[in-house]
Amino acid sequence: MMGDVVASALATAREWTLLNIGSLLPLGLIAAALLWLGLRQPGGRAANQSR
Repeated sequence: MMGDVVASALATAREWTLLNIGSLLPLGLIAAALLWLGLRQPGGRAANQSR
């Protein structure tokens, strides 16, 4: 009885983690792309550090 509860809880946690990763990954990629573009621009942080 207890093993069934633990197994179902683990399966639920695994599905929840996969759903979270699946929803956060696109947001992380967009944020990384925006940050990369911001650093590449002439007025960005990288240009200010090189002066």
